[in-house]
Amino acid sequence: MAYQLFARGKEKTATTGSLITNTNQFSNNGVSNIVLSSLSTTGYTATLTSNSANSKTYITINNLSVGQEYDLDFVATGSSALFYYINTQGLSNPFSSSGYTDYGASPFTVSTTFVATESTAQIVIFFNGNKAGGSTYTISNLSVPGGEVGFNGVTELDVIKGSPFTLDFNFKDIKDLKSKGSHSYNFRLASSPSNDQFFGSYFKVGSYYSDDNFSFNPFGMAECWVLKDTLEVFKGNLQLTNIYLKDKSKYEYECILYSSEVSFLDLIKGVKFSDLNYSAWNHEATASNVYNSYNSNSIDGGNIVYSLWDYGIGHASNEYINYFQQPGSGILSWTSNSFNINNLRPQVKLKALIDLVFASTGYSYDSNFFDSSEFQKIYMDLNYNKSKSLSTSISNSTFNTSVQNTSNQTIGNNVMYLPARGVNFPNEISDVSSQWNATNSSWTCLSNGFYTIKISGTITPNATPTVTQENVAFQLWDNWNGVVSPNLDFDIEEWFTPLSVSSATDFSQSVTFYRSANPSVLTHLRVALWAGVTANNNITYTLSNMKLEIVAENIDNDTSNLVFINNLFGSLSIEQWWKSILTKFNLVTVPNKQDPKQLKIEPYNNYADTGNTYDWSDKIDYKKDVQIIPPTKYCGKQVKFKDAPSNDYMYQSYKSNPFNEEEPTFGEYIEAGVRNQFADKDTEFTSIFSPTINYPLNNSVFDLGVYSCAIWNVNEEGNKINTGGIRLSFFHGIKPLPNSFAYKLQVGTSIGGTTYTNYPFFSAYSQKDFTDGSDVWTINWKETLQSPPQTWDTLPSFGTARKFWSDYVLDNFNVNSRMLSANIRLTPKDIADFSFADIIQLMGQNYRINSIKGYPVSSNGNSKVELLLVNKSVFVPTNPINSNGGITTGDNLIECDWIYHSQQDTTNILLFTTSTNSTPTQNIPQDCCTALGYTWKEYEFGLNPYYCFETEFPDLPDTPISELRRDGNYTNDNTNKLQGQSNIVRGVRNNTVGIQNEVLDSSFDNRIEGSFNKVYRNVDSSIVYGNYNQIVTHQYQSKIYDEGVQFFNEIKGGRISGDYGKLQITGDNILANGNSLIVLGTQQKGDFILQARHPAQVQILIGQYGVFTIDDNCNSVANRNGIRFASKSNITLNLELIGIIQSSVNETYNKKAIIRQTVLISNYTNPQIIYSNVDSEEIDSAFGTTTLECYSMSKPPYIDGDGFVAFRVYTAGRRSNNINWTLSVKYETTPLTEASSSIQNPTSLTGNVLWLDASNQTSILLTGTAVTEWRDVSGNTNTFSQSSTSFKPTYKLDDWQRPHLDFDGTSSNLNSTSTQLLGLGNSNNTFIVAYKSDTTTSESQGQTLMGISDGSTIQRVGLRVNASGNGGAGSDSLAFSSQNFSGNSNSCNISSAGVTDLSIGIGTRSGSNIKVYDGNGNTDTSTLGQNDTSLNYFTVGAATITGVADTNEFNGRIYECIAYDRALSDAEVSQVIQYLKNKWSII
Repeated sequence: MAYQLFARGKEKTATTGSLITNTNQFSNNGVSNIVLSSLSTTGYTATLTSNSANSKTYITINNLSVGQEYDLDFVATGSSALFYYINTQGLSNPFSSSGYTDYGASPFTVSTTFVATESTAQIVIFFNGNKAGGSTYTISNLSVPGGEVGFNGVTELDVIKGSPFTLDFNFKDIKDLKSKGSHSYNFRLASSPSNDQFFGSYFKVGSYYSDDNFSFNPFGMAECWVLKDTLEVFKGNLQLTNIYLKDKSKYEYECILYSSEVSFLDLIKGVKFSDLNYSAWNHEATASNVYNSYNSNSIDGGNIVYSLWDYGIGHASNEYINYFQQPGSGILSWTSNSFNINNLRPQVKLKALIDLVFASTGYSYDSNFFDSSEFQKIYMDLNYNKSKSLSTSISNSTFNTSVQNTSNQTIGNNVMYLPARGVNFPNEISDVSSQWNATNSSWTCLSNGFYTIKISGTITPNATPTVTQENVAFQLWDNWNGVVSPNLDFDIEEWFTPLSVSSATDFSQSVTFYRSANPSVLTHLRVALWAGVTANNNITYTLSNMKLEIVAENIDNDTSNLVFINNLFGSLSIEQWWKSILTKFNLVTVPNKQDPKQLKIEPYNNYADTGNTYDWSDKIDYKKDVQIIPPTKYCGKQVKFKDAPSNDYMYQSYKSNPFNEEEPTFGEYIEAGVRNQFADKDTEFTSIFSPTINYPLNNSVFDLGVYSCAIWNVNEEGNKINTGGIRLSFFHGIKPLPNSFAYKLQVGTSIGGTTYTNYPFFSAYSQKDFTDGSDVWTINWKETLQSPPQTWDTLPSFGTARKFWSDYVLDNFNVNSRMLSANIRLTPKDIADFSFADIIQLMGQNYRINSIKGYPVSSNGNSKVELLLVNKSVFVPTNPINSNGGITTGDNLIECDWIYHSQQDTTNILLFTTSTNSTPTQNIPQDCCTALGYTWKEYEFGLNPYYCFETEFPDLPDTPISELRRDGNYTNDNTNKLQGQSNIVRGVRNNTVGIQNEVLDSSFDNRIEGSFNKVYRNVDSSIVYGNYNQIVTHQYQSKIYDEGVQFFNEIKGGRISGDYGKLQITGDNILANGNSLIVLGTQQKGDFILQARHPAQVQILIGQYGVFTIDDNCNSVANRNGIRFASKSNITLNLELIGIIQSSVNETYNKKAIIRQTVLISNYTNPQIIYSNVDSEEIDSAFGTTTLECYSMSKPPYIDGDGFVAFRVYTAGRRSNNINWTLSVKYETTPLTEASSSIQNPTSLTGNVLWLDASNQTSILLTGTAVTEWRDVSGNTNTFSQSSTSFKPTYKLDDWQRPHLDFDGTSSNLNSTSTQLLGLGNSNNTFIVAYKSDTTTSESQGQTLMGISDGSTIQRVGLRVNASGNGGAGSDSLAFSSQNFSGNSNSCNISSAGVTDLSIGIGTRSGSNIKVYDGNGNTDTSTLGQNDTSLNYFTVGAATITGVADTNEFNGRIYECIAYDRALSDAEVSQVIQYLKNKWSII
């Protein structure tokens, strides 16, 4: 597919006038006999003073943009023909004398263009050949317009066809919990005119970057777009990573693309907060500034506010009453108990700090969350440097300034005063304390100290000066304010060493001096250039690459009372801080598709599911593995939320129990519903913020109703010291102190006379003075105090973990979480349309995209997509999950809208809230408790017998944990022996050697040697040698379409040797030879022996545990006793049955029977016996007629996993003696790679209105063996019944133990008057029946299988067999009709349908089109379809409900009846046929 790459380079910058600005641009290159005269910027005259072959003059053009096209115009007039040559390599190969561009007779006019390949070009003009002295030529009307620098915005870059180019799109990486953003992989672009223009021919070593020329800045980010099929699939930034030279002359640019949020992180990487500009926030440390910051938002509108937190004063303790007094009480001295400002710290509004960071990067954001009134109350204290004093220990670098001029500046000779000879530095590199004024290029001193001023650059005269020695010098002018005229107040503070300039001269100079910061006088400094030699008055000087650096060498801090905000940040990294903000509030950052430099930022809870819904089910490539990954793969042992620890005395007093590391520290949150026993490490979400611990200023006497926060501890000398760290809190404005209490603010030793009664109310809680904590949250991960800290507070319901992370944890780390990984073919429209807020539907489930990896931009193909199951609310079925893992039709679901709140301190019972009820309660349903990952267990002292508790690890024996967990191994019992790595073994006395083997509980005395093997529960005394093998059992029960089915079996004495084997039969001895490309267990050989004792009955059934009988719970019996083989396999069975009749005397050997038999089974989804042959037999007459049969026992959907078979031994006419049977089974499985499509059950297709299934015993209501009701399991409750005792069919099992309803052919039938079913006669429809007729006797209307009638003896809609009238085919035929009259009602038929075999009959109607199918590929059609609105009964087994003879009663067996309210397609009919054949073993 075609794709395009666009990128934005430099914008065009207009340059007015010609690039010929100085006559110094004309040159004879030092040739003495060529004299230039009449010089002007539009031309000159050249004269030869003697005979010469060299008449060349040169016009030098500078400041060209590489790749830019320029116009060249001039008129040449000479004594003979003239030539000119454009040398575009004026920088790397100046004064080149080879080649020419054009020539002409004198005079001639040149009007042409050229493309700059370097920043300098030259125009060479000359006569042809040798010319005599006195020859002249004149250049006039010379013009090289500057035009525009750069190019206009967006350029389409040339891509290399066939070169791989792929993109990754990432949300939050669940496995390492970081946002990696979206990006491309490295790709290459060939050198081409368009690409070279964009990259400024960067491969040319002589090219250089300048704002003035056409060049590429490798440090910058270029905005880019990727289009595929004209649709935008990516927008972000392009980075040049390398350049490759190929074949000596071809260049390729290697690039990579990043999304905007990645680029934003790159911009803040390595940047410290101390590097930013805080000029609006710097202030003097005065009492009025401190007080007014919170009382009237005086510092930048409230962006900086002081709190009265305790950084070493001591008032956040029981000493607080010493700092608050009632005026006139005279109790204590204000001097010793005032708040010393040096021990306070300002707090910065978090949103203002975020705005400052974004402004420094050129990015913006859109965030309802950041703009919310609640978030704008959040502040961060500035205490990362943990210094003792507010305004001391200021770093010298705080006052450093670095500026430059990226353009050129020209200053004339003998200019006396400023500003005419002031040197301009308009471009700031860094200016920490905002001391530089870029408008008038002056610097202000903010602190006394020694400073070094360094100036560097290049100075170039326009011509050679007359005086070249010490002819220029730079100066520092004092007290320059950029406004007043020069007078005596303007002093020259310092001179730099004079320079001797005769041509372009590079220089670097510095001076060091002491500078005072005195705000009472003008203190601005400016650099000036002195060029005062009178003889040089015609000279101008061009300054280029100018840079000025002011470095503070030694600052006298005692003279400064300024608070420099950047100093309070210490070494805090912006990147580290920003990631903590993202973590604390679980923020999602997504680029705006219209503006990639704007990030959309919202909490995950607010962002998820706000997009569109797309169904990608049909895009999955099922030829490659689709993985359903449980959370054990990416979830840690526990999920923990932790802040940075603190050394303050309050935090230390709440610190974890040193003897129990599992006990959380203050504010730490551990998700109670996550206990991953397979992980060694926890999943942790951390921040750099320390917990904010409210210290209430109250006791039994004084209750001030406010908080402080203790951020100090006592050192070895007994002094209170600031413990540092940064904390978040809510600023709720001021709160007047009660009862006229007041405090004072102290500066140094000066107390001042003002007392203050308004207190700045900072709190860890989102509200103040609340009495209902249900909608209040704390800025800490969790509030861990067990009682309210104030009498006027109740505990809040949420910490930040529960408020912002609950949905995320439920989606990703809950016991019900899933990650789906699949190869999906995505179109450009899919990529262009999707956002990470979308819901993606796959196979009926809702998912969120976690990542799209390897999207092929340059070709068609698959992308690896990781999706997370949406678990925002947990839905639990009241009926168990079905065998295929899905919730079955008709199940009732309950929503578990329960959110973990806390744990009762004394009982450990868990408390929960809901989205509609914030009051914590312990009364949660059992289903929701377990679905959320917790444990439901008994508590004998409660009002209820059971409650919800944290999930616990299994009880471990007394053996030390270090011995049970070694090299990644885990076991719950020290009788298990583990060698190797990453083995998980439960049960007892199991021996494992290898890597990543697993033994589940209730298994014992097993041995595994190999790797990646798994032994399920209830496996005893079995052996595995090899890799990737499984011994599989089933240990649960479920309700499937209202029938309770048990899945319970065990295995003993099994053995697997080899790889990829699957053992499911007790005693099986397997030699496996599988691989990862085929289904487990489909390429192996095995053998096992079954033993049975045959009592007096004629037949016995033999399963894996010996003789069994089918009772009312036939599906459960079958699941336990069935002999399972791997699905998607062919199985060859070699059977040897040996029977022995023991003598009644001494029970000695008497008679024998030996049968050897071969059976072939096709087992794609359920076993089908496709061949059975007796190879030999030797049977004594005492046995009578003896047969051995293998038959399929499993009936989908009432199975779990693989299908299974059993054996039937039949003896007729034998004596009553018991027979001991031994059945030796040898088998071989080979993989099946193809099979026709099937469905799981009839409800898998839309429009299913009826499903009667004889294998669902729960759906059949019996009176003895007579069927009173046959209940519909489609979910439509269309029950069939028979009230007459005489007309009931009977429930039976056939020879292969297949349940069915037996109709006697005389009176038995079932019927329904459901309007939904009767409506099938008046619409399109499909009727399906699995049946076996006991007769082929023809009748006029045949025998009814199922259909609809009007109460007469003729069925007008439905299926029947053996019909001879109305166009029927008679004996052994199948017919279908759907019309309103009886004529030709049997004309749509199939003859020789094999009705006495277990068969399938299907009829469909679509308008007037009728079609009948027999399940063996035979069909017939007609056009007699019509609506009939006069129908009264839907019947099974007869045409009427009366039981009257000769009303087309069916004589035979019906196994399953299905109906749809639409005509199934041929493909869907084929699916149903395959389903029925698999289920009922129809060959």
